Amino acid sequence: MESKKETQRQSSWDINLFGVAIRDLSKLLPGVIAVSVLAWISIWISEFIGLQLLGFEKSPVSPVMLAIILGLLIGGSFRYHRGLSLVYTFT
Repeated sequence: MESKKETQRQSSWDINLFGVAIRDLSKLLPGVIAVSVLAWISIWISEFIGLQLLGFEKSPVSPVMLAIILGLLIGGSFRYHRGLSLVYTFT
């Protein structure tokens, strides 16, 4: 957790933009990439289940629901990489 001095040193841009210092935005990149991959996988699985397995024209399985479930399973099953530590403190 940040100390009061570190919080006071942050400009209004730092506080209003992502809640982290601008110099630390590059540290969020691994988390953004991980979430993007998870979203793509969720969309693909949703379409596969709805279109291929169930044979519907539009998938009744929500990719958002799958992303949440996959995120919970992955987050609870594996230890996160040290590079993602800022992402966990950000959320």
